[in-house]
Amino acid sequence: KQLIFINNFKMKEYLKKVTVKINGREYNLKGNDNEEYLKNVSSFVDGKIKQIKANNGVLSSVDASVLAAINIADELYRTDSEADELSSRNKIAEEKCQKLEEEAKRLRDRCEVLLVEKEGYDDKREEGMARQ
Repeated sequence: KQLIFINNFKMKEYLKKVTVKINGREYNLKGNDNEEYLKNVSSFVDGKIKQIKANNGVLSSVDASVLAAINIADELYRTDSEADELSSRNKIAEEKCQKLEEEAKRLRDRCEVLLVEKEGYDDKREEGMARQ
């Protein structure tokens, strides 16, 4: 059997090929990623299938593979949802940070104005004291 695994559709001659064993069967994978990555992905899938079969020995290979696919899809979906939530939180935090930076700049500018006013007041006070 041959399974094509392509993650970003580069030209065919750049595909890496690796033979892996999943659920007791050999598959030839082709992909743009390095051989180690393809083996790790395969090992992950194989582990999920083995885990399901260990928990329910009467399942057929097909049923165990389908349940593994469902479990992997569930993990992916949950991870994507968490990533979306974190991205949303990050955007809110960045917006708050931007507002705080703007407020800090406004306050620094105000401090500069107050310092100039104070210096002018101090100068007038010293002139008044000098006249006395």
